[in-house]
Amino acid sequence: MSVIDCCNLVESLPPQEDDLKPQTKSISELSPSELVALISPRYEEHNLPEETSNYIITGKITGKHFTRLRNEYMKAPFPTFTEGDKLSLMILRDDLCEEEKNRIKDKSSSDVKTLEDASFDKLKQEHYRERFHKFDTDVIPTDCYRQNAIVQSSMTERPGNLLEPVHYFSYITYDTHNLYASIAAEVIPFAAACLNERTNGTLHFGINPRSHNIQMEGVVKGLCLSRHECIRLINSKILQQFYNDQHTLVFKCIRPPKFIDVSSKDATVQTYVIEVDIVPKFDLVGEEAFFVKETSGHPVLYLFNENGISPQHITEDKVRTYITKNRSLLSECRKREENMPKCIPLKEDLRQKMLNLLGANNDHMPKDSCPLVFLSPMYPSRCTDDELHNFEFLIELDPSAFFDFDFSKDRKGVNYYLETCKNQALNTLTTDNFCPQSFEQYSTKENTFNWVEEMRQSKLKPWIFCNGYEAMSKSQMSKKEWKFTSSKGFKEAIRFYRGEIPVGRALVIFLLCSNQYDVLLEAAEEVILNFKNEWVVIAENHAITDQWFAELIRRETIDKEEMEKRSVIGMNWGHVNQTIKQISSPQRSHCCEIPTSIGVYCHLPEKKRNELHDLDILSRNECDDPAFLKDTVKLEEKQIKVSEDYYHGAAISWWNFWFSDHVVTRDVHQKLEIMLRDALDGKNTDDENRIGLITTTEQTVDQIIELRNFDEKDDPKPLLLLIDNGEEDKISDLFSILQNKAKIAARRSNSEIKVFCVLLLCIRRAIIPTQLDQGSIALKHFLSQKELFWFQTKRKSLNENYNDQKGIHPKYLISFNILTENFNQKYIRSTAKEFVEAVDDLDERRLLKYLSLLQMFDSDCPPLPTSAFDPIMISYKKGLKVTYGLVRNHGRQIFNSWDTKISDTLQLLLNRSSQAGLAKQLSGLSIIHPLFAKEIFSCFKRQPQCTSQIVLELLNSPLFSSCNMSSNEVLRVVQNMMKKREENEMSIKMKFSRLIMKVLEEENDLKAAEILIKVFQMTKDAMVCQQIARLYIHCQKWESAVKYARTATEIKPQSSFLWDTYGQVYMKQLLAKYLTISQSCDTSSSSMNATDVINAIDIAKMGIEKFQKEQELSEYETSRTYNDAGYYGELRMIILLLDMLRTLGCPKELLRKYLTVPTCLPPEMSYLNQVSVEFLKGLEENAEVTLRTIEEKLTQLKDGTYNSVHVFVNPMIIKNAVGNIKFNLNTYFGEEGALIGADVPEREKADLRRRYIRSNGGRSLFNYLRIDDAKDLYPILDMLLQNVLSDNLEIFDIVNLITVVIALKIKKEKHTKISYNELVRLSRKCYEKVISSKERRQYLEAYMYLVLFNWPTESRSKDIICSIDQLRDATKRWKEAFYENHPRLKELANKSHGKKETTIFFLGKGIEMDTIVHYEELGDPYNRRFIKGDKIWETPDFVTKLLRIQGTLINEGTEVSCNITPLTGGLTPFVVPTSLQIVNRSLWQKKIYFLLDARKFQEAEQGRQTDMGLNIPLLMQNKIPEGFETDDKLDVGLRPDEPEENDYEEIPIDQFGLAMLRGMGWQEGQGIGKNNKAVAPVNAVLRPKGLGLGADRSQAAQLNDSKKGSGKNDNEEALVLKKGAYCVLLKGANKDMYGILARIMKKDKSRYIATLQLLRDRDEVINIDFDKICEYSGNIDEEYDY
Repeated sequence: MSVIDCCNLVESLPPQEDDLKPQTKSISELSPSELVALISPRYEEHNLPEETSNYIITGKITGKHFTRLRNEYMKAPFPTFTEGDKLSLMILRDDLCEEEKNRIKDKSSSDVKTLEDASFDKLKQEHYRERFHKFDTDVIPTDCYRQNAIVQSSMTERPGNLLEPVHYFSYITYDTHNLYASIAAEVIPFAAACLNERTNGTLHFGINPRSHNIQMEGVVKGLCLSRHECIRLINSKILQQFYNDQHTLVFKCIRPPKFIDVSSKDATVQTYVIEVDIVPKFDLVGEEAFFVKETSGHPVLYLFNENGISPQHITEDKVRTYITKNRSLLSECRKREENMPKCIPLKEDLRQKMLNLLGANNDHMPKDSCPLVFLSPMYPSRCTDDELHNFEFLIELDPSAFFDFDFSKDRKGVNYYLETCKNQALNTLTTDNFCPQSFEQYSTKENTFNWVEEMRQSKLKPWIFCNGYEAMSKSQMSKKEWKFTSSKGFKEAIRFYRGEIPVGRALVIFLLCSNQYDVLLEAAEEVILNFKNEWVVIAENHAITDQWFAELIRRETIDKEEMEKRSVIGMNWGHVNQTIKQISSPQRSHCCEIPTSIGVYCHLPEKKRNELHDLDILSRNECDDPAFLKDTVKLEEKQIKVSEDYYHGAAISWWNFWFSDHVVTRDVHQKLEIMLRDALDGKNTDDENRIGLITTTEQTVDQIIELRNFDEKDDPKPLLLLIDNGEEDKISDLFSILQNKAKIAARRSNSEIKVFCVLLLCIRRAIIPTQLDQGSIALKHFLSQKELFWFQTKRKSLNENYNDQKGIHPKYLISFNILTENFNQKYIRSTAKEFVEAVDDLDERRLLKYLSLLQMFDSDCPPLPTSAFDPIMISYKKGLKVTYGLVRNHGRQIFNSWDTKISDTLQLLLNRSSQAGLAKQLSGLSIIHPLFAKEIFSCFKRQPQCTSQIVLELLNSPLFSSCNMSSNEVLRVVQNMMKKREENEMSIKMKFSRLIMKVLEEENDLKAAEILIKVFQMTKDAMVCQQIARLYIHCQKWESAVKYARTATEIKPQSSFLWDTYGQVYMKQLLAKYLTISQSCDTSSSSMNATDVINAIDIAKMGIEKFQKEQELSEYETSRTYNDAGYYGELRMIILLLDMLRTLGCPKELLRKYLTVPTCLPPEMSYLNQVSVEFLKGLEENAEVTLRTIEEKLTQLKDGTYNSVHVFVNPMIIKNAVGNIKFNLNTYFGEEGALIGADVPEREKADLRRRYIRSNGGRSLFNYLRIDDAKDLYPILDMLLQNVLSDNLEIFDIVNLITVVIALKIKKEKHTKISYNELVRLSRKCYEKVISSKERRQYLEAYMYLVLFNWPTESRSKDIICSIDQLRDATKRWKEAFYENHPRLKELANKSHGKKETTIFFLGKGIEMDTIVHYEELGDPYNRRFIKGDKIWETPDFVTKLLRIQGTLINEGTEVSCNITPLTGGLTPFVVPTSLQIVNRSLWQKKIYFLLDARKFQEAEQGRQTDMGLNIPLLMQNKIPEGFETDDKLDVGLRPDEPEENDYEEIPIDQFGLAMLRGMGWQEGQGIGKNNKAVAPVNAVLRPKGLGLGADRSQAAQLNDSKKGSGKNDNEEALVLKKGAYCVLLKGANKDMYGILARIMKKDKSRYIATLQLLRDRDEVINIDFDKICEYSGNIDEEYDY
């Protein structure tokens, strides 16, 4: 019976090999030769041919290829193999792989490697402490020991409690001789001692005792052995040494050996700790004595020694004592202890444990917590609505990000549930969005989109798919694939959030929904290492988490103690959902209602509201919360709470407006309301009366439009949008984008849109400007008597509430009291002093000092994250670890409880906000009122500390010791303090920021520089470096200014603004020298100081180089802000240099002659080197090109952006500045008198005339039109005519000549100095000179005038205008030249923001000069000048003056097909693109009228039958202009004529079919029909004249050839198309008419131009442009058609 029990014990264990085999190279790692060596011995066994080896070698088939071999892959590498050979090779492959798999599973003693001996005296002092495996329990996957860990026993003497196990560490090690026998031999005495002592015990093998004397501590080492062999020998030894009648009892008391893994990262073989538990239960052993047989056969009794727990056999006397006395006593003791009532352990309070781990204090989640949720895959069977409902707590938890490892293909998942069922708007990403080498990152770089910044700012929660995303065709990956492909992006995402979230503020939650988490487990190690002590695992049962924790413990990522403390296992998801929802802040429950254009209210779904996350939408029922409205007590408490918060200094909420007595109505309220209503009604909506603006990005505009059109069928009413203290560049962005969207909406609307939206802008400024425009209202820190009375009455009400114990004392409502005292400075100062002195804690005073500093010198300082001040409010030196929760061991280590324990006085001075940090999720701190911040700071700014010392103290404080989201928020405020310059009462920006100005005023420039340099060292911000350079400019420390200006440009070399500062260094340096010299030099002296002159030229040269670099960069910058300062800087530098040269003694006339006459080299300036001479000689050309560039920008481009400075400053200041520059330049480069001496060379005469013209405004049409007296244009015209007729003609002369003539025409001045035909000729000549010139900046007027004067119209003579080819070439070159002059506009061509080209001319009706209409010649019905808006195009003045061209709308409303008459007659088709797509389908493929304007000509798409594109400001849509007809009076003449035969002749036939196809969605290159089949077009071939019906054309051709060869007509005169030949017109308007050929010439390879004198009227001559000729000689020789 005993033998059978023993055998059953062995058989119950998993089968194991007797021997451990050495580790071999895996098959997948074998080379071709190694693979052959492995499989060739088995060829015969599997009937494989011998050439198999050759095929493997020649085919370079490695082991990796071999393991993945398939039948379809074997044809090429094994060409002679039969199907049976292929099958045999794959069977061999499978056998080898299976053998390798089994070999890996089994371990044997041959794997043992010699380990380093660790003697007791060489053990390290620091060890990880392990706990014993639970006594008498089975081993589970998470059970393991860590190698070299310390285990400690609490029992070192004889056992006192028999149920508490005795732990004994064996001295047997891996190098013990006969290892298995030694283990078995040591089990017997220990087991016998436990049985006889009636005590529980555990014998440990693989744990070496640390001391030979006492068995208290051991070091985990592990043994590498065969489990099967070990068990066999132990069982054999028990059978051998215990007596037969006790075998059954012994095997029941001695538990089977347990093999517990020893984990180690460096181990190459598996080692175990072997534990043998002995449990001598009374029911089994009773009063038995267990003797052991010695080798001699003598029985021995083992007991523990008297002073320890070592087993030893005792003497015969002690045996008798044990048998007679101790045995029964021990048995009774054992029985008594076993029968004692057992303490049933209380079940762990999982709810409290979860609250502790989540940091919930008082059953509320901490406000500063940033949860990150990691979701494992779910079981498909649990992806039902009922199960997914249990994850609703994720909404309340409001995580910073979700990391989803669930692929969830073709089934619902948590993401689907939240978006579809719970209407949550999520920002879907993948880990590839974070990987620098991924396609997503590459594409966002191309589109300049920043995912990181989007996540920082957006309220949408990122949902990051980490292992596949079906919508983007990203498949699910195995663990190995994920490690090599997606792990890099995942690690970057973790690093991002680790950098953003302050230490101690993160809460990482692993939600293990199933045990299918291989990839998540691979990722968990990175997460846990980055967020140590900030993670928690939640799962329903241990079956899910066992493998999870076992692997993490094996990798030494966590230990068992962490595993138990940081896991909540056993709660179902329903309980988890309920628990987290109870401690989370409830989300908004009531629906959002918004009004529609017809006055009803519609419901805005919560998901839609979340999608419009850039907008804070005010609902009609924003404060209609049922929880308060139905409970008067709660409503009263709410009223008191929100009023006290507001009066204390918190940000205003909608509740303050909902309660009628919280907010005072300012005196200007009525005026502002009237302005808003007028704006909403479309009154006073011109550009100079804007109400306000709001902006962020184009995405924001799309959201505005979506909200405007929500639930609207017809044209909606305008939205009212408010932005509070927005940034100027963002305001400019939105205005330009919205303006463009509004224009599109107006043109596509069926009704008139007066107002698209109204934007209310609130600007906070320390200094109110003295001048405001009509659309602005100033609200100052001063209350009227009426407003003061309201506050005094409210104060009485607050006092009554306090007396009734319904509120706090009004004394502590500081912000309210400031208003009650009418911003009295004395009150603010005394109150601040009183409260600051009451704060006595040093850390709190430091916090208050820093906050007041930041808020005082940055008026836009937002609430700063509370966590940013952890380093100064928590003493790390003391090792303080604050935990949440009742049970400390379960608490989450977090450093954020200090803000709940600050003193009451400090709390009165601070405001708390939830609008800080990542996506405005963290709580923030700020001083209650900006005015209070100033006085609080003044309390600290006393001796011995000054402003600079406090700033430097802040910069050197621990706040910036780490880099995270919170500290970066503070650092951004510090950067703003250094850079942001406020405006004075004249709206002119101050020289430096408020802080630097304060330091300069109270201290000195050294301290200011020290602060700026420190901030630059911390941030490496180029703009801060720029401020350092500006400060040194101010101090006139030129070397330092150059150093930091150069450094700034090196950091951001593409920033034109930094190059402007670099240029300003040299300008200010030159100016300083100029002022010094002008104050000290003797004006009577005529000699020049050569050193000063050379030095001035060198400085000017360096400055001009920097300004020219700035100009170059500004033209290619794609930012919204335009920077033209480089052009002004260059001109001012030139003026300054020339002024200085005059001051140094150079006479004005000599200097002018030296600069303008190339051959003039006066001896007074002979000391200049060649470089300086060339520099001075080139100043005139540089100044002219730069000044022309400025004027072109002012006149040819219109600004499509909004500049908030226009609210306070007249934009004419810029044009006045240009006038001053021109005046100063004319002093040196201009000519005052119109009289020129006769002895002056002709070339110099031409130059003098040009300088005179420039001095009198000659450069642009804008300047000529601003000349008051039109008579002053005639001298200019005369000089230009003289230059044009001379040999010294330049492009400037022709352009200005035509421009002056147009100016005279606009001013209605008639002249006879030059004819219209001559102007046409000059326009062509000017164009020819422009395209052949190499000037730095091209004259765009040359292209414009060529097109305007040479566009074919009915009134223009065909003999004088240019050819169509030249017109096409000009329009193409015009576009290239335009973008060459304005390269930035090429980048912004399709953008809605930025500057646009200005419409200057239109093609008009009439003859000669009347065909050119300037926009200032047009007026609206009230005779005002040209204004914006589509209605203006229908006014009588526009209809009568502008030429309407007829065409057909094609290509889905994007192009118009029209015909123009070329020089040689006939019609040529043109396709003209529309300025906007015409969406009205009823107009497609129909005749319409349109207008052509001259601004920027652009080419249409390549491959199109089009020559050029002209912008179309209005598509007339066949509508009769207003005012021309009434119901009683109709004017048929305004309607299109009835089509005649010639109309059809004029329109190319092929355009009709193509237009119909394009209208149905077809594009060139596509097929047609059901199968999208490409069909070759059938070309129509005209039948030759005289060819009868049914005749074969080919036979006629053969007959014609035979007649030619017969020689019958040899004597006849051959008909040749030459001058004097008689011809007949076979087609066209003059069909069947005969004439004499007067001239013919070949235009190109296939086209001819001919002049024909008609026989019917010898005086009538027509020009023909044709490509085919018919020659008649009795028979048809060749067919031509023209």
